[in-house]
Amino acid sequence: MRTRRIFALTISMMMVISFLVMPISFAEVVTGDTYYVAVDGSDSNDGSSENPWRTILHASQQLTAGNTLIVRGGTYVDDSVRVIGAGTAEAPITIKAGDDEIPVLTGTGKPEGIIHFNVNNKYIIIDGINLKDTLYISPIRVYNAPVTVNDSSNIVFRNCTFTNNIGETGTFMTFTLASFLTVEYCSFNTTGGELKAPGSGSGDGIYVNSCTSTVIENNHFVKCGHYATDFKDNNDGGATTSYNNVIRGNLIEQYWGGGIGLIFGAYNNLIENNIIYYAGAECEYPKTGIQLAADGNIIRNNIIGWTSDGSRGGYSATAMSMLSYPLREVYQNCNDNRIYNNVFYKSGGRPIFINQKNETTVDRNKV
Repeated sequence: MRTRRIFALTISMMMVISFLVMPISFAEVVTGDTYYVAVDGSDSNDGSSENPWRTILHASQQLTAGNTLIVRGGTYVDDSVRVIGAGTAEAPITIKAGDDEIPVLTGTGKPEGIIHFNVNNKYIIIDGINLKDTLYISPIRVYNAPVTVNDSSNIVFRNCTFTNNIGETGTFMTFTLASFLTVEYCSFNTTGGELKAPGSGSGDGIYVNSCTSTVIENNHFVKCGHYATDFKDNNDGGATTSYNNVIRGNLIEQYWGGGIGLIFGAYNNLIENNIIYYAGAECEYPKTGIQLAADGNIIRNNIIGWTSDGSRGGYSATAMSMLSYPLREVYQNCNDNRIYNNVFYKSGGRPIFINQKNETTVDRNKV
């Protein structure tokens, strides 16, 4: 009966809708030309439905604002997405799976990643594209986008699956110095540690470096070696960092590493309505459901349950840790955070581990 009461209470709490950063909202969309790519096509074709192109690399390089590329089902080996230009708010570039079709990209693609966007790319939608058995440290990179509203990326990943990235320290997605990104309704399963012992602590589902206004919501994460999603600075000692981001409504069934990490100066971020299970269950070094080593964040309305058994000591069995410690010779602080209305269920150790709490509120949490 106690379990039923806890989950009934949690469901009612998670009905609370809150907004720190809104998902990308394009203006009324202007539809342009539609092109097609298929495994039995040819890059010498015109890209029509009857005469599709053969490679996603060639097809994506032809796209301009308002264009849509329909990717037909099949396996695309060592292929890549490389959009040369940009869409606009009124006319985004869209790359999406055909109706009831499952396109899969596999292998290595290009050295900088299978799907790669840079400062020239903005207002692009990736919908229903799947990556499987990739061989990268990070198969997707979104980087060098300025952290400004006027010159930001505005990239959307939607309804995509990412399965079995077998690089030694593999990470599915790396975002760096980008803004206004959305990852929604995607699935991430197994990255990091394949060439080491499983759960060795390497590899994130989504690794976010110094980004702002990124929304990660309604995704499913399973077996990410390090964290499901990790927000931090750009390895520059805190000169740039991640802020005003939202991690909302995700289901994280880790079994390996940690759930969500906010570290190294990541501030003014919102973590809410996530369900996190089995954090740190098979990781060789301590991991927790939510790790906070940053200031000024809100963590609310989350469920964290069945964390590891604590046999590794420290904070490895905690549902949530609030820490202050040195990293790369820069001291991280954990001040002025708001932790409330969370449910900590069957933690292997303490529900919350705290070694710094200055000006932080921890209130109305259920254990």
